[in-house]
Amino acid sequence: MNEIKNLFSLLWQDFINLVNFFSKASGTKKIVNFSNSLKKEGIIKIENYIPASLADSIKNKLLDLAKKNPKSVKLECGAEFNYRNQNNPNSADSGMLDIFFVDRLIPEISNIKQNDIIKILENTTGQKVVPLKTNAYLNDSIKNTRMYHIDNAQPVIYKAFIYLSDVPDLSYGPYSFVKKTHSLSLYPYINLFKNLFVKKHASTDMSFYNKNMVFSAIGKKGDLILSSQNGIHRGLPQKEGRQRVVLVLSFMIKSKLTYLHKSAKKDLVKTKTNQQEQKP
Repeated sequence: MNEIKNLFSLLWQDFINLVNFFSKASGTKKIVNFSNSLKKEGIIKIENYIPASLADSIKNKLLDLAKKNPKSVKLECGAEFNYRNQNNPNSADSGMLDIFFVDRLIPEISNIKQNDIIKILENTTGQKVVPLKTNAYLNDSIKNTRMYHIDNAQPVIYKAFIYLSDVPDLSYGPYSFVKKTHSLSLYPYINLFKNLFVKKHASTDMSFYNKNMVFSAIGKKGDLILSSQNGIHRGLPQKEGRQRVVLVLSFMIKSKLTYLHKSAKKDLVKTKTNQQEQKP
């Protein structure tokens, strides 16, 4: 059963987290501070990570691509437009657009420097970290978003959410995270065990959490939110007429790449090759 598998996987991951918890960060003072905060809280926010002008440019290209591709489709370059649960309006995230490997459609995305993110993550994990893929999320009046959840118990995926549009208040559906649930927390265990008996929930749904620890990341275009996807999180529901456009960079500990499916590994190799070809 997935719940049992996830329980044991989470236990093993927490053992690794405990070992790495006492490792010391290195680098600039800013990098060290971000790393320590991420290790402790599971999430950090970095304001103005990219210029607002770059955010606007990428957002406009994304909106244009969405107009040209109003239905789910995989393009020849490998990029894929996935309208989640498009034919089932009552399902979670119905209508939300998730574009896989969006950097293959917008070369300008390669201008976003990832070195600082990788340094923060390597200090946080004590291990070599590599980029996985780049997605884009377009939420437009999405009222029924998925409940709080974790992505998986093993391996840990880290995601950097770069806002391409302003998210000034909760009505825009910001990314929301329950702090300190990413490591050595009882809440994921309680939920995984509870989900053995509550069949209406998916294995990794997290209905029980400390509401006082919720951090909803309102922010401006260009801001970056970096979090461990082992922590309890979700995208909040939006009000009618609200839009949120986000670039999502995924990262993973290099030694954990064996967990990836063969097709995912091929996509990762193709992404690296494309990035190298784009370099001057």
